[in-house]
Amino acid sequence: MEIYIFLYGWSIILALFFLLLCKNKFKKIYILLNAIPMITVLGFRGIYTGADTYTYVSAFEIIGVHGNGWLDCVDMEYGYIIFNKIVYTLFGDVRYLFISIAGLSIGILCWFINKYSCNIYLSLIVFNGIGFFISNVNTIRQCLATSILLIALNYIIENKKYIAILFVMIAGSFHMTAYLFFPLVFLQPLNMKKIFLVIMSCVYVVFLVHDAGLMAVASILPEKYLLYIGSVHDVESSKIGSVIRGVAYIFISLVSIWQYHTGNTSLDKEIDNKLNSQCVLWFAMLVFLSGLILCIQYDVAIIGRIGYTFTIFICLLVPIFFYGMGKVARMFAIPIFIIVLTLQFFYMIQNLPKDRIYYFLY
Repeated sequence: MEIYIFLYGWSIILALFFLLLCKNKFKKIYILLNAIPMITVLGFRGIYTGADTYTYVSAFEIIGVHGNGWLDCVDMEYGYIIFNKIVYTLFGDVRYLFISIAGLSIGILCWFINKYSCNIYLSLIVFNGIGFFISNVNTIRQCLATSILLIALNYIIENKKYIAILFVMIAGSFHMTAYLFFPLVFLQPLNMKKIFLVIMSCVYVVFLVHDAGLMAVASILPEKYLLYIGSVHDVESSKIGSVIRGVAYIFISLVSIWQYHTGNTSLDKEIDNKLNSQCVLWFAMLVFLSGLILCIQYDVAIIGRIGYTFTIFICLLVPIFFYGMGKVARMFAIPIFIIVLTLQFFYMIQNLPKDRIYYFLY
């Protein structure tokens, strides 16, 4: 647990140092000083740290030593299996697998934040505070797939659809949930009418799932997820936590869309022209989808598995949300937000295994 607290506190303390003493300069150094400890912790953690880590260790050995038919020797997507085989062939040690995945996942995320965040300090604080880093300890394949989707979204925003489709397919070969991003590629260029259509369609699906559980989407589920169908609502998670966070995400996304629509999201000149209207609309729409997923998760917990794919964009949208305010309001709102985020963070980690820092090393 201490290592999670350290990384979160480090992101806040380092942000204050850079803002107060460096006058908002050397932002890339701030990103680097956050990325290095995150990659180190993920790459050198012990095999029993994280609920699924040992499963990945076992799969790595099976994939590495298996002869003919090694692509079908474990129940995982082919892209991830091929990636494992390459690492095993080159190094033969699972430690290099964790280091490679950590470097790719965190590296791509930091590149995307540096390129598209209007406040990199707040984006990285949100990344640690909401628990995305902790997700990288457990849901390895999905976090890597989501990082690859960041590259896809970059090309979507640049209106390079064919390259974007390629990266969506690569991401899907690491975790199937990434394929949900595929139809979104064809919405580019995004506008208010398309967002309204997506929102109405997804709200309709949410009501279907609320009434019928997973039976409502059984026809599109991968075979291994069909095992979760058995009742109207298969597994209930924390209703209050899921709904509150989901409603908060929906509120932030709708306000951000409103700020853009009313012209308030010129987002001040201090943003250095990083963002255009497409960035604002894409981040807002994706966070809205994540809010719907979180709200319906209390009915069917397994649906929460797809949440990370869309929820990660809250790291980019939160700064946009605050930059739509006036400077004075922002001076008070951001510290209050970080205080609330910190309280939520400490509440969240109480439910985690009481890992100690030395468990991250063999």
